[in-house]
Amino acid sequence: ILTLGKALGGGMPIGALVSDQEMLQSFTHDPMLGHITTFGGHPVVCAASSAFLDVLKNEIDYQEVDRIGHFIASSLEAHPIVENVRREGYMFAIDLPSAEIVNNVVQYCLNHGVLTFWFLSHTNSFRLSPPLNLSMEEAQEAVDVIVSAFNAAKVKR
Repeated sequence: ILTLGKALGGGMPIGALVSDQEMLQSFTHDPMLGHITTFGGHPVVCAASSAFLDVLKNEIDYQEVDRIGHFIASSLEAHPIVENVRREGYMFAIDLPSAEIVNNVVQYCLNHGVLTFWFLSHTNSFRLSPPLNLSMEEAQEAVDVIVSAFNAAKVKR
């Protein structure tokens, strides 16, 4: 069984379950109607998800995503405050020396137009998830803001 959600709807609330027919058939009786949800199958959300999947399939240049993603990662990990950068596509986790520094960086970025966020499960890291249609120019602007945030962070080691 594979469960899908969040990004599947392109910003609209949707989830999906993928499995073979035999496994899916069991949901009709064990438990009875176990697949029913309050918002399941809403036509507006399904239409949005279908359109979003079409964009992912036909309009995103994934080689460009990889090129720009590598640029962002290498630019950030070059800064001495950064302990590690992990990424998959445009999903980044940037490890810093302390939660205090992460907080300072996240606040600085927010105040300067770049959305980042904390990880609840790893307080010494922040995340960055730009849209898949990010241009190199926008990536450079974001990197400049984040590097400025690193430079402004109060490092207490």
